[in-house]
Amino acid sequence: MGNRYFDMYPSFKRLSGFMARTSTQAFFNEGVSQEELTDHVLRIMNIPRNQAVWPVQIHSGTVVFTRDSGVIPNCDGIVTDREDLYLLIRTADCVPLFLGDKQTGLKALIHAGWRGISEEIAENAVLAMREKGACMENIIATFGPAICDKCYEVGENVAKLFTGHIHKQGNKLLLNLKSALAERLRDAGLASENILLTNKCTMCQRERYVSYRLNKTKKRLISIVGNSI
Repeated sequence: MGNRYFDMYPSFKRLSGFMARTSTQAFFNEGVSQEELTDHVLRIMNIPRNQAVWPVQIHSGTVVFTRDSGVIPNCDGIVTDREDLYLLIRTADCVPLFLGDKQTGLKALIHAGWRGISEEIAENAVLAMREKGACMENIIATFGPAICDKCYEVGENVAKLFTGHIHKQGNKLLLNLKSALAERLRDAGLASENILLTNKCTMCQRERYVSYRLNKTKKRLISIVGNSI
């Protein structure tokens, strides 16, 4: 399976030691349903279901440390140090945030929308890793595809939470989610050079990704992080 099916993050893998991928629209184009997607992705990546864990996402700032596989209720981020465990999340405009520390073997995967970012999900993820022994200078972060600041119109109630990451276009208030998230990671102690920014937009690149803002789709991309396979 090449880049048609997955976005890959070679710089993150080189620096953090972890494989990271995000699925694309290609699976849906070939007839895989949303309900089938998780099992389909795990199967083609040769990952046993009992070595995968994913959250029931609620757009929160809650991050959970686990060594267990299966479903974790009511959270939007997972941290683990279990070598053979693969973390999954689902997104359709929010930012998939990958975190990894090669030295300790700690890895994390975060679903970061405006609510989660405002509720300090980035800081909570970094804190959870540090509490398990990660050193700040060793944590590497990268972002998967998410809606960009040219496409993400928000109301004043959201805009006021993100001073410095809003620009106006006529009467529109446009939010840069990724820059807001990067700022939170820097505030949590990550060095700028350890935050690997990407410019892939789920709405601009609608042929490759899915976007809830575009058409209220129920489809989701799956991001996954773990040891190389």
